Amino acid sequence: MKPLSRLTPHSHLSHNPLFALEARHTRWGESGVTLARRSGIWIGVGALVVVMPFVIWMALELPRTGTLSLIYQSGTDYVAWALAIGLLLGLLVDCGSIAVSIGSINGEMLTGRWDLLRLTLLRIERLIAAKHGTAQLRAWRLMALVVGVRVGAVALLIFLYSSPVFLAAPIFIDPLEVTFGYVLIIALSLIFIAEPLWRMRALTAVGLVISSRMHSSITTILMAASYVFALWIVEGFVFSVVGVAMSWLFGFGALVTADVLWFLCFGPFFVGIISVAIWGYYHIVETWALRRAALTLAHFN
Repeated sequence: MKPLSRLTPHSHLSHNPLFALEARHTRWGESGVTLARRSGIWIGVGALVVVMPFVIWMALELPRTGTLSLIYQSGTDYVAWALAIGLLLGLLVDCGSIAVSIGSINGEMLTGRWDLLRLTLLRIERLIAAKHGTAQLRAWRLMALVVGVRVGAVALLIFLYSSPVFLAAPIFIDPLEVTFGYVLIIALSLIFIAEPLWRMRALTAVGLVISSRMHSSITTILMAASYVFALWIVEGFVFSVVGVAMSWLFGFGALVTADVLWFLCFGPFFVGIISVAIWGYYHIVETWALRRAALTLAHFN
């Protein structure tokens, strides 16, 4: 679990005294290793929720049909729905991340604790980083569950892709096409699985911006809803542009040459562009939000 612990807030906030104090009073916040271990359990639960119904259905249908080809055809719809639900659950991560962070700063101000924190030697940037890390801990369980759902959907996708490969006669199998398919599916699946983590980090930072500016509960909720809606619009535009560009490039490559080697060489490059675009979008939102929150609090003080 140590490699997974590097993805937790503890990996870069272990020397922040405010984060260490608040993490001890947050569920799962004892250490990065503990957080990673419990996250693995929730990811497993989310994956089982997706995989087990399919396994039970396949166990019941296989004796009746006697062939895997029919199960493959029917299971495609199930996997498509599982992938769609996993994608839509990202919206739940947005709402949960905003909800756990919009009271992080204004709540401290209302109780007078923020004035005490400003008397310490910690800079505003470190205070914001600690609040951001604590908000991530509170949203971590929901994020891990969504990741688990996506892991289960991806596992079924790989299973369905492998079924016709192993069922077909070897003479009809092109090793290059099969290899390219596996590489493409695995690469895109890694992006699909990691996206909730990037999304959670960005949205908790946006919640801090709202918390630093709004002190009324009603205006805070309205501002949170407007921010989430605006981010969804921008996110849809960015992903649409990336999708159109990738489809055009792949279509152009297929038109120029039908050689699978072309896709094997440039496919990872296209996947890299997609991953950088998605990660870059969330990273830009996160960085902007943290800086904006720090500037707002500096002006307030």
